[in-house]
Amino acid sequence: MTFPHIICLAINAAGDLFAGAVDGIFRSTNNGDSWIPIKAGLDNLSVNTIVIDSSGYILVGTTWSSYGSGVFRSIDNGDSWQRITMPDSYVYSLAISPNRHVFAATNCCRNVGLQTGGIFRSLDKGESWKRVYENGDRVGGLAINRRGHLFAIGSIEGVVLSTDDGESWKSANSGLENAITLTLALNSREHIFAGTWWSGIFRSTDQGESWAAINSGLTSSAIWSFAVDAQDYVYAGDDSGRVFRSAEPTSVKEFGDRAPTHFALGQNYLNPFNPSSTFSFSLPRPSFVSLEIYNLLGEEVATLVHERRAAGEHPVQWQANGLPSGVYVYRLRAGEFVQSKKLLLMR
Repeated sequence: MTFPHIICLAINAAGDLFAGAVDGIFRSTNNGDSWIPIKAGLDNLSVNTIVIDSSGYILVGTTWSSYGSGVFRSIDNGDSWQRITMPDSYVYSLAISPNRHVFAATNCCRNVGLQTGGIFRSLDKGESWKRVYENGDRVGGLAINRRGHLFAIGSIEGVVLSTDDGESWKSANSGLENAITLTLALNSREHIFAGTWWSGIFRSTDQGESWAAINSGLTSSAIWSFAVDAQDYVYAGDDSGRVFRSAEPTSVKEFGDRAPTHFALGQNYLNPFNPSSTFSFSLPRPSFVSLEIYNLLGEEVATLVHERRAAGEHPVQWQANGLPSGVYVYRLRAGEFVQSKKLLLMR
């Protein structure tokens, strides 16, 4: 595909590709061989960021709209769009945490003429927002891992990290000091990819403690957007409208010589626990996965995973904040495979 300046990419559970550009948003249902515009309700704007919730609704962040910049939502796979409540800012990046909190990285608020860029958090799917990171200039890309750790690009600090839902932040920029970072992405092994201005792509395998360039075969050095599919191929969009794909899945080597041979759900650790515990499950092939927690009345109390995952071993952490002590059941569904185990929360 070649469009003027691809800014962002996203992939849903069905494998549909979405590309945000300076002149709107496009969708492909055939692995990128052809694209159609899906702009109903998104006229005269630039789509900077696309995220897709586990339930399938799509959020995009915009600038330059004749209807006002902000966040728009689609509940019909992009066929139509509706603006939702957001401070009147240029929205450069969106991310959704495992507990379904929405984060928005923004630039200045145009209606008051001030440099009030920062990161906003919504606990109610965009109905209301709170600023959790303040910065006088633009805040760029966001990425959240399965533990809820939030990585962000601050224009001065570089990459920063929050492990407490945005309440506090620390630097995660070692190895990126001389690069201008534009975008971030995570694969299923929670390796972090950073797209930069004129320095190509960097990867961190240690939660941002260090970074190394991975530019072999890449013919562009200005990377504006990323998407990672269920097989862990990384797609990168550059400033001239080109899309590149990694030559091989980015996590194959880390899985070892062979992927798991069968589906399996491991026992959580720690058990008993308070307040957090880690689960793991194995997939012999890419699958759509649901991992849910139930109380002994059969009521669902948490959804930890509801998305397509690549083959391999997958760790997941659960924070049981606000729940009483007792026995709970966690259940994995992957295709026709279903398995449940018990865990004990002890306050």
